[in-house]
Amino acid sequence: MVRSSFSLLIAVMALAACQNQAAPTSASSAGEPAYAERYPATLASMAAEFEQDEAKIGTESEKLTSFPGELREPKWLEVSAVFERADQAGTRADYVAERDDLERVERFYAQSRDKLRQKVAGAANYAAKQRSCDVELSGTVAGSLDKAFEKELEERLRSHNPAHRYIEDHEEQLGKKNLETLAKQADTITGLSYLARTKLPRAKEELQALIDEEAAVKRTLELQKMQADRTLDDPSSSKVARERAAERSQAAADALARFDADVERAKTLLSDLEKRSEEALKRYQKAYDLLQTAVEDKADEAHEKAQAEKEQKLQKAVAKK
Repeated sequence: MVRSSFSLLIAVMALAACQNQAAPTSASSAGEPAYAERYPATLASMAAEFEQDEAKIGTESEKLTSFPGELREPKWLEVSAVFERADQAGTRADYVAERDDLERVERFYAQSRDKLRQKVAGAANYAAKQRSCDVELSGTVAGSLDKAFEKELEERLRSHNPAHRYIEDHEEQLGKKNLETLAKQADTITGLSYLARTKLPRAKEELQALIDEEAAVKRTLELQKMQADRTLDDPSSSKVARERAAERSQAAADALARFDADVERAKTLLSDLEKRSEEALKRYQKAYDLLQTAVEDKADEAHEKAQAEKEQKLQKAVAKK
């Protein structure tokens, strides 16, 4: 029941998060005050996310060549097949669509985490009190919610990743003792492939679309502030109207205060974004190629060892005769 309820929560959050993403054919929202207020933060968030993804490719790619050493006597050709499928999944429509959806869910959850924790913990505490159980569950519920959320995302992504199907179908050749390690390695490879081959390359188009709205968004903010200030200056305005106008004026002022800096940062990033994306892809590709070379070396070593053992057995058999 808990599992079903959490899966429903994920589905609801996915819907809520996806509703915030405009379809490609939608008209610009640059004239909408609420959108304009969020615009500078959206630009900054997109720039920061690109830099985080870029850094992750650099640091995580360096770990790939250590993967073979973490496995214990698998069939190395099967390991190579797992890694190949994991790499390919990063550009496959099924995985990419699911990853895109879940990344929006992750953003939604990060923004709403405190509220969700409070509501779930409140419900748990209320249920406990109804049963005369004097215990504070807020901390336990918050931690459990985060872990359940992360686990659910992991399982959903794995169900869209052919590398995991291959691991399941070749359990005997890979070795049961290697399965969980291989699953985590496949997650890492697919995640890096997705970032390097799919997400970063398309970031230029997405960022350019936002920057193209710069002038229109700024006009919207200036107009909102002007209209709000006009209401504040009007002695006939009601208390409710003045309070609301003060909120709108401050929101517009806050957005305008950071507007130019965030736009400039985004433009600077855009100017070399394509080059940086290509360099990140090269770093990942180099690391992946080295990984497969390391697996091939392991396969050769295993083959040579098997041949040597076979030769020894043959020699012993001849000696007995």
